[in-house]
Amino acid sequence: MSSRVPNQETKKMSLTIHSFANDIRVAKVLASAHLSKIELEVQEIDPTVTSTDEQSNPSGKLPFLRTEQGTISGTNTILRYICSRGGLYSGDAFTTSLIDAWIDWSGIITLISASWLYPIWGLEQENEVNRDISALNLFRELSKLNSHLNGKNFLVGDSFSLADISVAFSLLDLYTTVLDFEFRAHFPQVGKWLTSVLEKEEIKAVIGPIDFCNTPITPSLPKEIFSGMTLFYSSTFFSGNFFAIWKVEDSSY
Repeated sequence: MSSRVPNQETKKMSLTIHSFANDIRVAKVLASAHLSKIELEVQEIDPTVTSTDEQSNPSGKLPFLRTEQGTISGTNTILRYICSRGGLYSGDAFTTSLIDAWIDWSGIITLISASWLYPIWGLEQENEVNRDISALNLFRELSKLNSHLNGKNFLVGDSFSLADISVAFSLLDLYTTVLDFEFRAHFPQVGKWLTSVLEKEEIKAVIGPIDFCNTPITPSLPKEIFSGMTLFYSSTFFSGNFFAIWKVEDSSY
């Protein structure tokens, strides 16, 4: 992931984001910074270290952003801070509330998709019933999004905003990993809108070119690996593909 904004008119602010290497959440923040023309440095944290400096990050949450005024933690909080300075989270109370509603909706998509994606990433054992429920709920939510986007280019109002960034990144895993053409065909407005978001040069500078799924990926880890073990992981992003940094330790003690 590039930590530099590809624009000579970058706004000079002393901002550094801290998290694990190739964290998808950081990719989303970086894309927002690029779009906001704000320079942002990235400081990687060792994934084997479970705690952070309480003075620099009192909440202990990752990622956290170090500013000239102090520390901000939590992805959505950081996104609002960055985008409010770049015009992507602005307007009257009603407009920002609409953006917040889509940020909340993107969180719902992340929760729904977990039962489908986590087994693929090796983070939990596959459960076909949960996967099917996940697919059904996702179909329902994407139907809502497709209807909302009918005749629109943006999620909120007549301009690109943090709402578009947040929702697009929440769908990225799904559209590149498990949602094949047959599934996506039910949501043409979503596909058109998502493609337009991911084709923005500022976003491509962070995540690279993206290809949507042709053949859904299926879990490959043996079920035995989950027996009597504890899985430690962090979701990561690199060059358009998601990986899981994880280690398995005996939890019998």
